[in-house]
Amino acid sequence: MGSLYDDAFIYFRYARVAREGCFYCFNPGGPRVEGVTSPLYFLLILAASVAGSRYFVAATVLGALGVTVGLGAAAVRAASLVRGRAAALAAVAVLTSLCLDDWFQLNAVTGLETAVAMALLTVTACSALTPGHPGLGALSVLASLARPEATLAVVLLPLLPSMRGARRLGPPIAALAAFALARLALFGDLVPNTYHAKSGGDLAHALAGARYLGEVIAAEPLCLLAPAALLSPVTREGGRYVLAIALLWFGFFLRSGGDHFHYGRLAAPLVPAMILVGVAGLFDRLAQRRALVAGLGAALVALTLWRSASHRVGAQHGFPNVHRWILVGRALRQRYPGATLATVPIGAIGYYSHARVIDLVGLTEPAIARDGQRVPESAFRRHWIGHERFNTPWVLAQRPDVIVTSLWRDRPWRTLDESRPGFYADRDLWEAMRAGRAPYEVRDLEVEPGLHWLLFVRRPEAAPAPGP
Repeated sequence: MGSLYDDAFIYFRYARVAREGCFYCFNPGGPRVEGVTSPLYFLLILAASVAGSRYFVAATVLGALGVTVGLGAAAVRAASLVRGRAAALAAVAVLTSLCLDDWFQLNAVTGLETAVAMALLTVTACSALTPGHPGLGALSVLASLARPEATLAVVLLPLLPSMRGARRLGPPIAALAAFALARLALFGDLVPNTYHAKSGGDLAHALAGARYLGEVIAAEPLCLLAPAALLSPVTREGGRYVLAIALLWFGFFLRSGGDHFHYGRLAAPLVPAMILVGVAGLFDRLAQRRALVAGLGAALVALTLWRSASHRVGAQHGFPNVHRWILVGRALRQRYPGATLATVPIGAIGYYSHARVIDLVGLTEPAIARDGQRVPESAFRRHWIGHERFNTPWVLAQRPDVIVTSLWRDRPWRTLDESRPGFYADRDLWEAMRAGRAPYEVRDLEVEPGLHWLLFVRRPEAAPAPGP
């Protein structure tokens, strides 16, 4: 399973439940809820599993293909756009140097939709840079299914003069409208449930988003070349389109706060496209000045390599927290079969426990995502981003059998007072227990020798009376 993120297991669980007959349900027999970011990636994982592939293999192959196609398409298109062999070689060298950056390559191995979105947005940009824009409408629609933000690729098509007519613009707009109606019919909403669970909108998020934008530029400084697309007539029109997408995409970070990861994951789908239009426009403009092109190309490659040297990720097999959550999920399936669980890290725990799972931060629970509270602005910290929602009264009304915390240690847990909450949703439940408003008691779960997990189990006297 390599370096899969916990959210990858949410996709796997959705795919498994769909194969069991409950399409787009996180819990078998439960309500439909769009608790994953990418409908297209979910369908690809599902199709691969139906064809006989294991979920983990499918995710790994899709990630590797996505990054390869993204970089490869950008390099090929840059070479075809730039006049002069020296300029074309310089553009290709700059783009392919990204493959040496561990932070960039992380997007190929986390099991998320990022790489697929990267491939589709890059190919969309390549089409926008091609006279006549072959297949641009269809590509932009596919990209919008890979990441919600990529809907901008459809909405901004009128920036391209040849796409303004009803014959060219009508089909992608109609497809987008049809998808919106299907989402409304299936889920009762026009946006994914994940939007409600993760959206910010206050000053704290704006400040966090501004810092995140700075991190994105520091991680991928060549994105700053994108405005150079306006220097050359061969890239100006398509470059304007890509720039508009990037400005609005990146601007949304000021609302959402960005990401709790530091390597620019949420911006990565646009990185090859932005660098493509930038280096193609710059080197085409300077094509006749070979010495300058060669020196500038070498400098940009050196900049990428210098940044890559500071992005090294040590050799590892999987993330320790995900590995532990896998063990917890397996142990819960054995210890509490048939129980309803409530937890924050719902991916691996949900996938391996096979239990009904209540997501305490609302990714798969509209009652939390839409109607719940958010971490108070005074308590906001970067690590809360994406895990801010909570609705303790609603959770307690669902009467989960086991509340699975994120706390572990090397010795058994005994009392509530020796525990400390992890996520904010855990903290609010913990406070309810201390105040006597939640009928739960501490239980220790030894998932392997020397690894003890803190659980809160509903007291037997609090269980509903048996029927007649």
